[in-house]
Amino acid sequence: MAGLRNWAHALHAELGPEGIHVATVTIASGVVPGDEVADPDAIGARYYSLYRQRDRAEEVIGDLEAFHALVAGRAGGHG
Repeated sequence: MAGLRNWAHALHAELGPEGIHVATVTIASGVVPGDEVADPDAIGARYYSLYRQRDRAEEVIGDLEAFHALVAGRAGGHG
């Protein structure tokens, strides 16, 4: 995930002046119907906003730090 995020940021910076928008959407939560942030329609709206505005290289959905802690815990056998 870190490699993809770094690549998207680098391409965004490099290709932006040429009119090419590169971005990534990081979903750092479960997809939860009815949730204000993690509902599939809310996630879709964030994708569309990123596409339309083209002002940033990344959209993060959920709590990225909590997601990293969860993944690290499972990788270490604690969860």
